[in-house]
Amino acid sequence: MKKIRKKARVRRHRIIERKVYKQRRSHPRYLLNWLIQSLSKIQASIQEWKDTHSVSLLYKILSCTKEQISSTIKIPIRFSFSDSHDECVEVFTKIVSSLYHHIKELCIDFSKCENISVSTISLLYILIRDYRVSSGSERKRSKVTKFRIIPPSKIDDLVVMKYLKVFDLYDYKEFKQEDGEFLKLPVLSGKFRGSFSENRKARVAKVIVEFINQSCRPANKILSKNGRNLLEGLTAEILNNAEDHSIKKETWYVSGVTFHDSNQDADLLELNLTILNFGDSFFEGFERTKQENVNNYQKLEKLLKFHQEQFTRKRRFEKESLFTLYMLNEGISRLKYEDESRGNGTMQFLKAFSDLEDKGPQDKKYRSVLKIITGHTTLSCDSDVVPFGEDKEHLRISLNKEQDFKKLPEAKYLQYHSSYFPGSFIECRVYLNKNLIEQKNG
Repeated sequence: MKKIRKKARVRRHRIIERKVYKQRRSHPRYLLNWLIQSLSKIQASIQEWKDTHSVSLLYKILSCTKEQISSTIKIPIRFSFSDSHDECVEVFTKIVSSLYHHIKELCIDFSKCENISVSTISLLYILIRDYRVSSGSERKRSKVTKFRIIPPSKIDDLVVMKYLKVFDLYDYKEFKQEDGEFLKLPVLSGKFRGSFSENRKARVAKVIVEFINQSCRPANKILSKNGRNLLEGLTAEILNNAEDHSIKKETWYVSGVTFHDSNQDADLLELNLTILNFGDSFFEGFERTKQENVNNYQKLEKLLKFHQEQFTRKRRFEKESLFTLYMLNEGISRLKYEDESRGNGTMQFLKAFSDLEDKGPQDKKYRSVLKIITGHTTLSCDSDVVPFGEDKEHLRISLNKEQDFKKLPEAKYLQYHSSYFPGSFIECRVYLNKNLIEQKNG
């Protein structure tokens, strides 16, 4: 009789444990822990091939010299490729030169910096991390650069301080992840590994989408199962594109962070994500394959001539910038001659992110924006110029409010810079208005 009671008691405990386990699995905190564990596993699995020593690579392709060495590097007021492209290229050229030649101490001065982008801070973090990993593996080297970060002088402006804290560059103690103020996607990286590369990209894409999903949860927003699958596929294709454009199939990187900002006017979630690689710009990659890609190239040349006829003294664009815009449209790809399915992923990726934004009477400073920085060109896309369906088969982007591909784009959305960056960034900043969504659901 005692044995029967004992078995019944054990059975009841197991049923209770299963119920608790199911509840925990459905709780957002469990999902967040799953995300962190997944990131750790992926980082561990790619540890042996993630470090390509980006400093040495950029030193060569940026044509750096000893004359560009500097012990103190001042960060511009707006540390963003889209806002201060030439200044940012100069800053990174000096950083790379200084690290390559192992100066005694490198001081990076943020005292005048008031704004920052996820792309620039991610690249700075990658350079410092790769340098430390490489220097640590070379035990005989006596010269190893020490780093010193000078924080912003304006203490009341927390934008830059937050990014420095999140990327472990400065210890701002008042800002803690435990308080739910930010959710970080640690820098993930990958490179071409033959037949196994697709699996790695798919795994990283899955973690990125889970990061996006977790970022949306505090705003009562969640990706549907179909939405998750679609975004995973698009992200994997973007990583594939980054890999194709990289020098000799070198490393690509992914990084992101979501901030929770509460004030009197709104309760906002700011989702930031960047995908970057070193190598050919979009335009350079297309130029290299123009002999194999004759039909596509002729189409773009014809469209270029049509647009050039609309140029004025005050409104004109470089060939590289217009070609970058043309190439984003579905059905155009430098590898179209190899695979007919190429040329759709980037546009659908931009469209998917534009759909995440809440449309409503929001403050203009909280407007979502997606940017592509490649070579000399910066292409920006906000809610006024999102991709649109010109026909049943393809998405188009014109970068003008008329959504007319035959008209010139607006200058503020397509910019050409004198300085060149050897690679590409896809940078997303999406704002989710928590109050607005709660009102909709309520």
